[in-house]
Amino acid sequence: MTSVFQITKRIVVAVFIICTLSLFLIVFSFTKDIANNVIRLLSLEERTKAYKHLSDSQLVQKISMVGNFAPASNQCGIIVAQLRTTTLPFKEVYNFYKPILTNVAYEKGPPYHEVNLFVLTDGKDVDELNRSYSDLYEQIVQSGRKKKNAYLLITAERGYPPNYDPRCH
Repeated sequence: MTSVFQITKRIVVAVFIICTLSLFLIVFSFTKDIANNVIRLLSLEERTKAYKHLSDSQLVQKISMVGNFAPASNQCGIIVAQLRTTTLPFKEVYNFYKPILTNVAYEKGPPYHEVNLFVLTDGKDVDELNRSYSDLYEQIVQSGRKKKNAYLLITAERGYPPNYDPRCH
């Protein structure tokens, strides 16, 4: 015959196991999505290493981030941005990077891959940067605007579902 103590002990162990499994499932839901986005970010960083740069171009700062870069929706995006300087005129900079620059093709569906060039002394480019990538703008523009002949090369993949990554909401 089983004692009340043994039954109580079994119930406590069962409740502990159920609570532990439930907690694991909740944490796994969040960490799985965060881990997927970290893998996407690492992959994008590797792909941007293949870019050729102007011979006199100097890397000032690199920022990689995951976030919601859509102005009015819940989505997840990954960006790798390089703040660089050069002594060349920006027309030559633009012509050099022109083969890799892309516009978003929304008809193909997400993720939307794009490569953009922003000249940080051009008010129109700075406004567009602030509108499209406000988190990045706050981190990079102040240091970039102080540099003469600074430009920002951004590679982005946007349009992933936000799922449970809190950076994407």
